[in-house]
Amino acid sequence: MPKRQCIQRAEWRLVPGRPSVRLSEHYKLDCDYGTQMMALYKIGDGSDAIYLCGNHIGEIQARPSSQGLADVRLVAGEANPEQAHTTETSAADNLPVAKVEPPSPKPAPIPAKPKSIRLVRATERPGRTPARDLIYGNAAKALVDEAIWNMAPGDFALYKTAQQQGRSVIEAALAAGGQLAVVHRKISEYSIKLESILFESKAKIDREDVIDKAFEQAITEIIANAALADAEKDAAIAHIGSLQESINRGLEREISPFQAYRVAAMLGERVNWGTGASVSEELKPAYRTVYSSARNALRSSAPHIQILEERLTNLHAAKADLELSIAAKDSHRLSA
Repeated sequence: MPKRQCIQRAEWRLVPGRPSVRLSEHYKLDCDYGTQMMALYKIGDGSDAIYLCGNHIGEIQARPSSQGLADVRLVAGEANPEQAHTTETSAADNLPVAKVEPPSPKPAPIPAKPKSIRLVRATERPGRTPARDLIYGNAAKALVDEAIWNMAPGDFALYKTAQQQGRSVIEAALAAGGQLAVVHRKISEYSIKLESILFESKAKIDREDVIDKAFEQAITEIIANAALADAEKDAAIAHIGSLQESINRGLEREISPFQAYRVAAMLGERVNWGTGASVSEELKPAYRTVYSSARNALRSSAPHIQILEERLTNLHAAKADLELSIAAKDSHRLSA
């Protein structure tokens, strides 16, 4: 683990754009001051929380809000293993630090020097990076949390060969090694831990409030969408109705946090954890609405699992991105 600048216990949780929240005593978290989490908080997409002690919460809140950072985010770059020792690091946490220049009318171009992390403007669309809906997890944060951001992605040829030989997805991932192996292994470990905790929970969630009303809202938004033709609206509403029926099948009026988690996980899988490749554009807002409702209900009914659930969600996003890379490499190889 990287050395931290602050060894105090975290007392506050900060999410970009929201008021700080004081943590309960049972949260035994380290202060994130001086770590890469601070960089993600400052220039991320607005969904990543950081945790600070009583001393550093005051220092952060006392600073005037930075300008010109809203359109800047971190993306993974192609790091050359032979040049890894030249990557700029922080003495405090031994992680790459992305430098952000102050805004100017004509910003200087970003140097082309290879680094494992670089800055790009939000208007850039790197060819291999799909648009991601961060409500379904932050893949970049997963790589940082699991300390595998500087690890090779894995041997995609071994991954495909193992699957063709009839081995399971996780066996194929372990054969591939690298980030792919760690991500699949961590998903398995965290899923077992999270589900065992939720299975013991006695909390109850009103299914109609959390699921049915979310579906009603989604259908209302489809009807009000002036960009859709009547036939498109009818098809979308029929799909949403079928999805609602399949989710509610076997559920009572009151559901457990475990069942709410299963609903959210099923919806996350349907949209491939934010890549949305298998869901049409007119249906994406509906999936987002119901997923958010189920996940928020889960977190409210079982707040003690929030950190574990967030890390698991981010790992699912990382897995989806890695598997998209595999598909892209396969397609490029076949077309070459």
